[in-house]
Amino acid sequence: MIRSIWKDPVWSAVIAAGVIAIAGFVGNYFFGYWPKVTSLAASTWGFLTASSYVSHWVLGLLFLGVAPTILLLLAGAWTLVRRESGTSASWENYTADQFFGLRWRWRYVDGHISNLNSFCPNCDFQVFPYQASSYNFIDRIGFSCDSCKSSLGEHDESHAQLKSKVERFIQQKVRNGTWDSSSSA
Repeated sequence: MIRSIWKDPVWSAVIAAGVIAIAGFVGNYFFGYWPKVTSLAASTWGFLTASSYVSHWVLGLLFLGVAPTILLLLAGAWTLVRRESGTSASWENYTADQFFGLRWRWRYVDGHISNLNSFCPNCDFQVFPYQASSYNFIDRIGFSCDSCKSSLGEHDESHAQLKSKVERFIQQKVRNGTWDSSSSA
């Protein structure tokens, strides 16, 4: 339970803030900073309650209303700057490629390849394997497109073996950095 809460970014930030607050309280208590803290609080309270043409506490409320807007604008600008700096080029954008005469598409779920499907490289119609061997005990599959009637070749292995091989080629390209995000579709 504690381990799952600690790994959660929100709860770990809350725990860290609590630890810092307790350390600050203990440090202030033992090192005699309380007079300075109370003096700062008193001078802040005196400023907020002082009289002028506009009460300072009204100015404080106005600032509290404007501060979130300023923070949101800064966060938006920061996000825009980070997006323009090229952080969008990621291996997670690599979701399509051609292997063994077929176009393959997939998704990533928790960093693992998922939903690996084959498509015709000519017309982009999804294709499925058929048993190409006359004998059931021989693993040989073939692909043909029902849309453009193209024969897409045969493979001396099962569909599961072919998909495993394609996954390993994808992983190799990601590891070696030879994937190209412009080929994704």
